[in-house]
Amino acid sequence: MDNTENDQTVNLICVRCGEANDERASRCEHCKAPLDDFASTAPWEMGKVTAGRTAANPRTNPIVFWGVWLLFSPTVVIAGYSFVSHLTYAIVGPDDSYTSGGYLLAGLMAGLYFLIGGWALYTVTKRFFSKKKASE
Repeated sequence: MDNTENDQTVNLICVRCGEANDERASRCEHCKAPLDDFASTAPWEMGKVTAGRTAANPRTNPIVFWGVWLLFSPTVVIAGYSFVSHLTYAIVGPDDSYTSGGYLLAGLMAGLYFLIGGWALYTVTKRFFSKKKASE
């Protein structure tokens, strides 16, 4: 007797993108949509970090690149100016009232924001242009 039933592989078809998947797959390999009941009812247990990384990756989503630049660039410039002005007044200020703890703390916070915002702009820009070079 010829047993062709065991020789055939069963593929699950994703209802979201229509791609064929392995029968043991819990999520679609192409679009990461849930294929079984457990992945649908417990997405956090079955989910991977790839969904968040894909949405926030400037390589795949250029709107993230432009959004980060529109959000961070004005505030980084203002924070840099604020840090320099606080530092200048703390060093060569007209009187000793500028060296109080609150004024120095405000300058340090502006400097910290300048560093973090600058790092975010640098990272997103580097990833965006590495995508551009790879695609050319």
